[in-house]
Order: sequence, then C-alpha cells, then structure tokens
Amino acid sequence: MPAIKPPPLGARLGLGKEGAAFVVHERDPLQAELRREFAGESLVTTYPLFFVRNHLAPPSLSGDFTIAIGGVAKPGSLTVAELARMPRVETPAVLQCAGNGRAYFPNEQSGAPWRLGAAGLGVWGGVLLSEVAARFGGPAPGMRFLTATGSEDVAPQDLVERSIPIGKAMRDVLLALELNGEPLTIAHGGPVRLIVPGYFAINSVKYPSKVAFTAEETTAPIMASDYRISPVDAQAGVPSEPTCWAMNVKSWITSPLGDRPLRRGPVTVTGVAFAGEQPIDRVEVTTDGGASWTTAALPGPDLGPAAWRQFSHTFHPAAGTYTLASRATDAASNTQPEHLLPNLKGYQANGWREPAITVEVS
Repeated sequence: MPAIKPPPLGARLGLGKEGAAFVVHERDPLQAELRREFAGESLVTTYPLFFVRNHLAPPSLSGDFTIAIGGVAKPGSLTVAELARMPRVETPAVLQCAGNGRAYFPNEQSGAPWRLGAAGLGVWGGVLLSEVAARFGGPAPGMRFLTATGSEDVAPQDLVERSIPIGKAMRDVLLALELNGEPLTIAHGGPVRLIVPGYFAINSVKYPSKVAFTAEETTAPIMASDYRISPVDAQAGVPSEPTCWAMNVKSWITSPLGDRPLRRGPVTVTGVAFAGEQPIDRVEVTTDGGASWTTAALPGPDLGPAAWRQFSHTFHPAAGTYTLASRATDAASNTQPEHLLPNLKGYQANGWREPAITVEVS
C-alpha cells in the first residue's frame, strides 16, 4: 500500500483551501484529498476542507452562465440569474468520488490513489430539477434518463457527460448555486452544478452546459465504459456492467488514528457513516480486529439519508495493541463487507478491514 506523502503545495494550495490539510495527488487538473484526521472536525465539511476532484481543467466562464434545457415539452435555456430567482431549497448531501478508497485495492490502479479523503458533507443550496423541468413543460414522452453535459472545451470523446434515471432526477436532484450558504466556486463546479444526493460525485456534473431528458443513456466514454464495475482482468468497462450511481454503505474511523501511543484509560473512537440514499440504521465498532463488535452511539443531528452520521464509542483498554474498525448497516439491512470488491478501476471501496486502525496503549 503506497505511503501518503506530505502535501507538496502546502499552504500554497490556494482556492481558499487549507493546504496542510490535504494530500495532493495531481496539480493540473487539481486532485486533492482531505487528510483523515481532519474529516471528523465538524458534521458539515467546511469549504476550506472540502476535497477537490477535477477530470479536466475548469472552463473559462464569463457573463451570465446559461444552461440549455432539452428533452422537455418546450426546450429552451436558463441563466444563473434566472435560476437564482426560482424557489430555493437546501439539501445536505455527501459528495464522494467513486474512487474514494482506491489506495486499498490489491490490484494496481491507474487512477489517483485516494484513501478516505475524497468525500465531504455539504449543504447544497439551489433549485430542484423538477422545478426547472416544470418551467419548460415537463419531460417529453418516452424519456427515461436525465443527461447532463459539462461545459469544458474538449473533444466529444472527452466530454464529462453522465446520465441518471429520470425517476431519481425528478425526485431530489437539484441545480446547486451554493455550498454551505456561499456561492459555489469554480473549484466545486460553480457557478452552478448538478447535485445528485446519494449518488457518487461523478454524476453531479459541474458547470453543465446542457441538461436534457433523454430516451437512452449517453454514449460518452465516461458513462459507457468508465465508472463501470468491471472484472479486474477486463480491458475496459462496457455499458452492460453496473455503473456508479447510488453509493454503497460505508464508514470509517476519524479518531484515534494510531499515529501516537495512547495512555490507559477511556479511549473514544469517532467516525462517520453513510449509505447513499438509505438512512444509517446502526454503526458497530470493533477493538479486536473483528472478533467482537459493539454498537456505537450516533450523536448529533440527523441531516437526512443523503448525509453522513457521526458515531462515537468509548472503551477502556489495558496496555496492549488494538485493531479498531467500524461497520455500518443501513435501513435496508445492507452491511459493510469485511473486504472491498476488487474491480478494474478501483471503484466503490467499502470494506471495513482495509481502513482499520492499529493503536498501541501503554
């Protein structure tokens, strides 16, 4: 497993980010994950601590950004200024890269070696996609998907263009203008981006030039072959394989992290747990590498099924070595497996064993 190196950009990360809090995997386009020890500082992830994941360089935007609206009874367009005058909602939702946890896969991966820091809980303010659709007469007959297209200036084969089921699109998807009450910056897809609560972040297309209801999924490679759960020995993904839509149940410990010895006495284990579109039912903590489990407390507010829950468990160790891990179960009785499911590109890692923590108590 590759060691995490100090952030090469330090405080020069810019974008309003606290550079020392990040591991930078790539500078151009920027890919920066939050260090594990910072993830549990607050329930909602502040802007300076929100991870950054860009597939391509952000576009150069000027004037009042306009989104084309297609696949509706009355196709047209909508500016950000017009969108801002429509009824506004706020949706707390975890944004997580589908490759979060890729560093834990046993097979060699070509993508960024994210550990656990490519995830954050934001409160997204904007307009429901269903409200936008109604403004243009609703989806046209026969449409089964919503397809969003990024505005990056690239060749068609490199388009960031993703499709999601129309039922999901009309239920809780929004065109977001704000993150935690502040205007959305270009680093996070501003001035407007799609937010698909409970789905992996690749579906929350940044600065979309077009959103359209479509009869079929897009054939763009980022949908047709990338972000598919393919066998390790495959050459590439294919459209018949599962795509990275709804997130699977997942949790991890944020403290302690085994970076220093602990003294005998009460030790409180904390972390976060979430399950895509499902509420968290319970989180269990083991201190003996999975031999036994204890149900943890879920303190703090419940911000809804698309948000994560903080968990806490206190134990009283004697001197020795302890292996700590967490295991979440959602309301549909889905439980984290012991090990992640190996796949070609290292997506959807949610095993509890791989991110376990070893601590020494003296």
